[in-house]
Amino acid sequence: MEDGFIRVASLAELPDGEMKAVQAPDGVQVGIANIKGELYAFDNMCTHEDASLHFGWLLTDICQVECPLHEGRFDLKTGAATQAPIEIPVRLYEIRADGDDILVGPRKA
Repeated sequence: MEDGFIRVASLAELPDGEMKAVQAPDGVQVGIANIKGELYAFDNMCTHEDASLHFGWLLTDICQVECPLHEGRFDLKTGAATQAPIEIPVRLYEIRADGDDILVGPRKA
């Protein structure tokens, strides 16, 4: 697409309270999550150690993802590390719905 967004999934593939891994426009594996209809996109690799975040836990009540390896957490609204041992934030991506399509775009600044 012209604006840097690509289709990565349908809304039917990402029900409320779920997350999955997809490919971002720059080829990086990105985790996407649906929390009460709000979509979030983040680098899928934990910044602490090599663990795929989509295999962790989505904490919908506090909008965070917990790493499956050492239980560190990231805020999905800001990317901030919120629980040790994680210290480095995770990068976020632009994400939006277009009809039934989920589109992921460039990294957020």
